[in-house]
Amino acid sequence: MFSALRARVTLFSIVRARVTLFSVLRARHSVLCSTRASLCSLFYARVTLFSVLRARHSVLCSTRASLYSLFYARVSARHSVLCSTRASLCSLFYARVTLFSVLRARHSVLSSTCASLCSARLSVLCSTRARHSVLCSTLRARVTLFSVLRARHSVLCSTRASLC
Repeated sequence: MFSALRARVTLFSIVRARVTLFSVLRARHSVLCSTRASLCSLFYARVTLFSVLRARHSVLCSTRASLYSLFYARVSARHSVLCSTRASLCSLFYARVTLFSVLRARHSVLSSTCASLCSARLSVLCSTRARHSVLCSTLRARVTLFSVLRARHSVLCSTRASLC
């Protein structure tokens, strides 16, 4: 009987120890639950804030994308207009420069031909008719003056061509 009582006391102490351990664990569990609840509320608050920020970010991204596309469309349109205008202006300018070069070349050919023809006719006149020596000297002076003026004119033409 004494051993049965001892067994019951031992069993009671084991049960009491388990109840005490359970109480300690339950206390820790409640502390952890309350801590976790505050942590969970912080976490969910952050998740909610992140969701709001992500929604705003997506709205901003879509708005910026449309704004960027409008901006680049306008810039490319202006760029194409400017490029086509400049290309047409450049083609007109080079057409005029080419025409000026052609006319200058014809002018120099005509000037040299006229000068050679004048000097040839003058030499024929001066050699065959001695009585016109005064006329010949006057004509020679005029031809010399014409040659000087033609030289200045060709210098001016070449200067203008290089400027163009």
